[in-house]
Amino acid sequence: MRRLVPLLFAVALSAAEPYAVAEVQDIAAAANIAEDREWLTLLHIERGWHGIRRSLVDDPKFFLSPRGKYDPAAELMATIEGVLAAPSPDAKHAVERFPARAEYLIRRLSLDRSRLPMPRSQEFEDAYTGLGPRSVAIAFPTAYMNTPASMFGHTLLVVRSRVKTGMASQAINYAALTGQDGGVAFALKGVMGGYPGHFSLLPYWQKLNEYSDLDQRDVWEYELAFSPEDIRRMLLHVWEMRGIGADYWFFDENCAYYLLYLLDAARPELELHAQAPPWVIPLDTVRILSDAGLVSSVSWRPSLATKVQARAVRLPVERAERARRIALGELPAAAAVDGDSAASADELDLAIDYLQALRNRKKLTVEEFQPRFMPLLQTRAKLGVPSHEAITEPPGVAPDQGHGSLRLGIGGGISGGQTYLEASIRPAYHDLLDPAAGYTPGAQIDFCGLTGRWYEGDDRPTLERFDAIGLRSFSPRDTFFTPPSWKVDTGLVRARIGEAGNSEHHAFVDFGVGASWTLPHGGLWYAMVDADARVVDSDPSVALGLGPELGAVIRLGPVALNPVARWSSYIGDLPADNWSLSLRGTVTVHSGLAVGFDVSRAETWDWLATSAGIRVLAYF
Repeated sequence: MRRLVPLLFAVALSAAEPYAVAEVQDIAAAANIAEDREWLTLLHIERGWHGIRRSLVDDPKFFLSPRGKYDPAAELMATIEGVLAAPSPDAKHAVERFPARAEYLIRRLSLDRSRLPMPRSQEFEDAYTGLGPRSVAIAFPTAYMNTPASMFGHTLLVVRSRVKTGMASQAINYAALTGQDGGVAFALKGVMGGYPGHFSLLPYWQKLNEYSDLDQRDVWEYELAFSPEDIRRMLLHVWEMRGIGADYWFFDENCAYYLLYLLDAARPELELHAQAPPWVIPLDTVRILSDAGLVSSVSWRPSLATKVQARAVRLPVERAERARRIALGELPAAAAVDGDSAASADELDLAIDYLQALRNRKKLTVEEFQPRFMPLLQTRAKLGVPSHEAITEPPGVAPDQGHGSLRLGIGGGISGGQTYLEASIRPAYHDLLDPAAGYTPGAQIDFCGLTGRWYEGDDRPTLERFDAIGLRSFSPRDTFFTPPSWKVDTGLVRARIGEAGNSEHHAFVDFGVGASWTLPHGGLWYAMVDADARVVDSDPSVALGLGPELGAVIRLGPVALNPVARWSSYIGDLPADNWSLSLRGTVTVHSGLAVGFDVSRAETWDWLATSAGIRVLAYF
């Protein structure tokens, strides 16, 4: 027996000897781990132009090999070497920097932790234990048209803690660092990947305050059916993405796309990022998750503006108006108190919410806010009446239940006496007359829409119109909020010139600003002043136009109508007074199919013509 003890001790010591780097690298190479789906996901590797593979991550700190961005095998070998290296006081160990990669290699190669110089990232384990993750959700703040970066909405991950309070939940957000840029510089740099993007981890309540209270955006939350093991794998990868930068591209490598890689780290077999369309918008991410069966439940958080409007609708007009004046400091809080305690309580609740909305929108200073806010709370508390929820049900269906972003159209019609056939494509996203369910009323974002026509008597088809981007923000004014309405259009259009109707293509930029108001039975009408610039390459010639536009968006069940009257006076190389009367419309068959039509009478540069068309529109 005494002879066995040293032998057993020697065997145990041998089993705990460190791994040889070359040995483990050979095993990994033989197993072809560099081409494993999970390894490629952790590196964010995909095929780019001309089939060249590359990582979407641009920060060199993300790679241990100088060739790691383009060579997953080289990065694998460098990672194995880093994981098996002895800890150094001068640099953070690879297991601490890349715990997801380390855990993957340990699991995939069946490595014995006792033989590793650093068996796990204690820093991550401490943070993981402190967070105590319970579940994961995708939060989708709806579109906010008055900030260009938020026009398509946004997506971020929410990690719920076992401590069942919203204060403990954490938000994982990926966003561009745009600084103070705006206007043309913002658009150009965003489209060309000119901004760095970074992940951040912060309390979810802070993001809710930003979206719901400051930006006045409703927030939809989609709970994901992830197991504890899935959540841990995802958070391991989130940990190694801290402080790592990548070029942010507004239409593909954006918040919507990068979150798919985090979710793929949880379940690599899903390959969610591979299901994304070429133009990725936040709503696409939500739909991909829903189609994959990962969404277990959906909830909705109304914004402060939505709450104000809901409270105002429930009150008599005179009480709503008095609540507004109380919040503005024109009347004391006691003015709301009369013999009806319940109605007085509702009126004061409206005044409190509206006062907070004004402060969040920076319409009031702290010095103006505080003297009004505290008396309101004190007067409300004296009534002893419990508050009613401002609104309990969303005004429409969840955003992912709306029509698809891609729209294809085919149809025909007559223009200036010539019949034509028409085909069109619009990669994204929604216009005023598309099926309304799931989208913000009065908002339009058209991106890269292309329409071609084949006119009777012509030898070949022609480009009728290219809409690089078409934006509309028609937010109706009411007693409490007075937002501006505006539009921006830019692209290329086929125009008829002169009495002979000679056609030529105009590059154009059209900007309009004005206001809109709600119609009595739904819909809205608007009045704007438009400024229009056109450039013709053939001469070359330039025309600048200015004039009024009146229109409406009317919805009658499945029918949507957009009558528009416009007049523009042009100066420059193409002086003219142009005008048009038009009516566009759609009839929604279901969320994926509609029938569109239009009729117009217009004079453009002395060409007077009547046009009419009809088309079938399919959404994917």
